[in-house]
Amino acid sequence: MTLKENILEIACKKNACITGIDKLLEVNTAVELIDCYFRYIDFCLAKKVPNMGFIRANFDNKLLMDNGVYLDTTGKENNLKRCAVIGRSNMTLNYDGYSVGRIYAADNSKVEINASGKAYVIVDAVDTAKITVNSSDNAKVIVSAYRNTEVSGNAKIIRKKTSTYDL
Repeated sequence: MTLKENILEIACKKNACITGIDKLLEVNTAVELIDCYFRYIDFCLAKKVPNMGFIRANFDNKLLMDNGVYLDTTGKENNLKRCAVIGRSNMTLNYDGYSVGRIYAADNSKVEINASGKAYVIVDAVDTAKITVNSSDNAKVIVSAYRNTEVSGNAKIIRKKTSTYDL
Protein backbone atom coordinates (compact mmCIF):
# COMPACT_ATOMS: atom_id res chain seq x y z
CA MET A 1 0.00 0.00 0.00
CA THR A 2 1.33 3.47 -0.85
CA LEU A 3 1.68 6.32 1.62
CA LYS A 4 -1.34 8.04 0.09
CA GLU A 5 -3.43 4.86 0.27
CA ASN A 6 -2.50 4.41 3.93
CA ILE A 7 -3.53 7.97 4.77
CA LEU A 8 -6.75 7.59 2.77
CA GLU A 9 -7.62 4.46 4.73
CA ILE A 10 -6.93 6.18 8.05
CA ALA A 11 -8.91 9.29 7.04
CA CYS A 12 -11.90 7.22 5.91
CA LYS A 13 -11.93 5.28 9.18
CA LYS A 14 -12.01 8.61 11.05
CA ASN A 15 -14.96 9.86 8.94
CA ALA A 16 -13.19 12.52 6.90
CA CYS A 17 -15.43 14.75 4.79
CA ILE A 18 -16.02 13.90 1.12
CA THR A 19 -14.29 17.10 0.00
CA GLY A 20 -11.18 16.20 2.00
CA ILE A 21 -11.14 12.65 0.62
CA ASP A 22 -11.54 13.97 -2.93
CA LYS A 23 -8.64 16.38 -2.41
CA LEU A 24 -6.51 13.58 -0.95
CA LEU A 25 -7.24 11.45 -4.02
CA GLU A 26 -5.68 14.20 -6.19
CA VAL A 27 -2.41 14.21 -4.22
CA ASN A 28 0.69 12.78 -5.95
CA THR A 29 3.68 13.84 -3.81
CA ALA A 30 4.69 14.07 -0.16
CA VAL A 31 4.68 17.88 -0.43
CA GLU A 32 1.09 17.77 -1.72
CA LEU A 33 0.19 15.52 1.25
CA ILE A 34 1.61 18.16 3.60
CA ASP A 35 -0.37 20.89 1.78
CA CYS A 36 -3.50 18.75 2.19
CA TYR A 37 -2.67 18.37 5.89
CA PHE A 38 -2.66 22.16 6.28
CA ARG A 39 -5.80 22.59 4.19
CA TYR A 40 -7.71 20.23 6.52
CA ILE A 41 -5.66 20.79 9.65
CA ASP A 42 -8.67 21.12 11.95
CA PHE A 43 -9.69 17.55 11.09
CA CYS A 44 -6.10 16.27 11.11
CA LEU A 45 -5.32 17.66 14.56
CA ALA A 46 -8.69 16.83 16.11
CA LYS A 47 -8.75 13.24 14.82
CA LYS A 48 -4.95 12.71 14.84
CA VAL A 49 -4.90 11.88 11.13
CA PRO A 50 -2.22 10.88 10.55
CA ASN A 51 -0.96 10.25 14.08
CA MET A 52 2.53 11.17 15.26
CA GLY A 53 3.85 7.61 14.97
CA PHE A 54 2.71 7.39 11.36
CA ILE A 55 4.29 10.76 10.50
CA ARG A 56 7.57 9.80 12.22
CA ALA A 57 7.70 6.50 10.33
CA ASN A 58 6.73 7.80 6.88
CA PHE A 59 8.00 11.36 6.45
CA ASP A 60 11.55 12.68 6.38
CA ASN A 61 12.00 15.31 9.09
CA LYS A 62 13.79 17.72 6.73
CA LEU A 63 10.89 17.51 4.25
CA LEU A 64 8.46 18.24 7.09
CA MET A 65 10.43 21.26 8.31
CA ASP A 66 10.94 22.59 4.79
CA ASN A 67 7.15 22.62 4.49
CA GLY A 68 6.32 24.09 7.90
CA VAL A 69 5.72 20.97 10.00
CA TYR A 70 7.86 20.77 13.13
CA LEU A 71 7.55 17.33 14.72
CA ASP A 72 9.61 16.66 17.85
CA THR A 73 11.82 19.59 16.82
CA THR A 74 13.74 22.06 18.95
CA GLY A 75 14.74 25.23 17.19
CA LYS A 76 14.10 28.79 16.13
CA GLU A 77 12.48 30.15 12.95
CA ASN A 78 11.69 33.62 11.67
CA ASN A 79 8.57 34.95 9.91
CA LEU A 80 7.00 31.62 8.96
CA LYS A 81 3.77 32.12 7.02
CA ARG A 82 2.30 28.87 8.30
CA CYS A 83 3.53 26.14 10.56
CA ALA A 84 2.37 23.23 12.64
CA VAL A 85 4.34 22.59 15.83
CA ILE A 86 3.45 19.07 16.90
CA GLY A 87 4.65 16.17 18.98
CA ARG A 88 7.21 17.11 21.62
CA SER A 89 8.54 20.18 19.82
CA ASN A 90 10.04 23.17 21.56
CA MET A 91 10.14 26.08 19.12
CA THR A 92 10.85 29.80 19.24
CA LEU A 93 9.06 31.63 16.44
CA ASN A 94 9.99 35.25 15.73
CA TYR A 95 7.89 37.70 13.70
CA ASP A 96 8.87 41.26 12.85
CA GLY A 97 8.15 44.07 10.44
CA TYR A 98 4.92 43.51 8.52
CA SER A 99 5.08 39.71 8.67
CA VAL A 100 1.94 37.62 9.01
CA GLY A 101 1.94 34.13 10.48
CA ARG A 102 -0.45 31.27 11.16
CA ILE A 103 0.66 28.78 13.82
CA TYR A 104 -0.93 25.50 14.86
CA ALA A 105 0.43 24.04 18.11
CA ALA A 106 -0.64 20.59 19.24
CA ASP A 107 0.21 17.58 21.37
CA ASN A 108 2.86 18.38 24.02
CA SER A 109 4.56 21.12 22.04
CA LYS A 110 5.95 24.32 23.51
CA VAL A 111 6.03 27.48 21.44
CA GLU A 112 7.51 30.85 22.31
CA ILE A 113 6.28 33.60 19.98
CA ASN A 114 8.16 36.88 19.77
CA ALA A 115 6.33 39.48 17.70
CA SER A 116 7.42 43.05 17.02
CA GLY A 117 6.85 45.87 14.57
CA LYS A 118 3.48 45.46 12.89
CA ALA A 119 3.56 41.65 12.80
CA TYR A 120 0.23 39.84 12.92
CA VAL A 121 0.15 36.25 14.19
CA ILE A 122 -2.81 33.91 14.68
CA VAL A 123 -2.36 30.77 16.79
CA ASP A 124 -4.50 27.72 17.44
CA ALA A 125 -3.33 25.76 20.49
CA VAL A 126 -4.88 22.33 21.08
CA ASP A 127 -4.24 19.27 23.26
CA THR A 128 -1.70 20.21 25.95
CA ALA A 129 0.36 22.73 23.98
CA LYS A 130 2.06 25.52 25.91
CA ILE A 131 2.30 28.97 24.32
CA THR A 132 4.31 31.96 25.55
CA VAL A 133 3.82 35.28 23.76
CA ASN A 134 6.14 38.29 23.87
CA SER A 135 4.56 41.04 21.77
CA SER A 136 5.94 44.56 21.39
CA ASP A 137 5.49 47.69 19.32
CA ASN A 138 2.24 47.40 17.33
CA ALA A 139 2.43 43.64 16.81
CA LYS A 140 -0.73 41.63 17.37
CA VAL A 141 -0.93 37.99 18.45
CA ILE A 142 -4.27 36.22 18.80
CA VAL A 143 -4.37 32.77 20.42
CA SER A 144 -7.36 30.42 20.29
CA ALA A 145 -6.58 28.38 23.39
CA TYR A 146 -8.47 25.12 23.66
CA ARG A 147 -9.32 23.67 27.08
CA ASN A 148 -6.10 21.91 28.13
CA THR A 149 -3.58 24.37 26.72
CA GLU A 150 -1.51 26.88 28.66
CA VAL A 151 -1.01 30.39 27.33
CA SER A 152 1.01 33.17 28.91
CA GLY A 153 2.22 36.59 27.84
CA ASN A 154 0.61 39.54 26.16
CA ALA A 155 -1.61 38.06 23.48
CA LYS A 156 -5.31 38.35 22.91
CA ILE A 157 -6.48 34.97 24.20
CA ILE A 158 -9.73 33.39 23.09
CA ARG A 159 -10.56 30.54 25.49
CA LYS A 160 -12.36 27.53 24.04
CA LYS A 161 -14.36 25.04 26.12
CA THR A 162 -13.37 21.95 24.13
CA SER A 163 -9.93 20.31 24.05
CA THR A 164 -9.73 20.52 20.25
CA TYR A 165 -11.69 21.66 17.21
CA ASP A 166 -15.44 21.06 16.99
CA LEU A 167 -16.02 19.22 13.73
